[in-house]
Amino acid sequence: WLNFGKILHNQRLMTDNDTTRVFAGACPGVGGKSLAQLSKGANPNLYNHIITAMQGIKSAADAAGKTSRFCGVTFMQMENDGSTPYTTYYPQLEQFYSDVNTDGMAIFGQTRPPHWYFYQGGGMYTSDINSMAASRALLDFCDNHPGLASFVNPIGQLPNPVNPDGND
Repeated sequence: WLNFGKILHNQRLMTDNDTTRVFAGACPGVGGKSLAQLSKGANPNLYNHIITAMQGIKSAADAAGKTSRFCGVTFMQMENDGSTPYTTYYPQLEQFYSDVNTDGMAIFGQTRPPHWYFYQGGGMYTSDINSMAASRALLDFCDNHPGLASFVNPIGQLPNPVNPDGND
């Protein structure tokens, strides 16, 4: 994601490499958790992984004399919420988005929110029990936040099909 972002940045400037810009990122994710478990206020405090990552990037930029910004979030979560009802998952997603944006913008001292890049859960992680509720929530979230959230992963929101011979 960062490398592609840098490529697009360089293309926009029509240069091979803009050495005045450094792209930094972190992977503060915790696998195998529901959105509720990753959210602010949950115990244990897994949300703090996000905060310490952003603080570390900001501190490193400050130490290098660089100006830094909170530009984007790659959000790849949904697998453990495949059967969570829409009315539960969507409000949790909105709150998580609000918390991360508010805390991140405060850390970086900015007023403009970052763009969120979503993974669209599919296959064996998507449950039809609740009419693919979490997948629909992600889709609706992007529709409800135009210009601030989009899908970037090609996984479809369909249940895992079974071949006619019974093999997955």
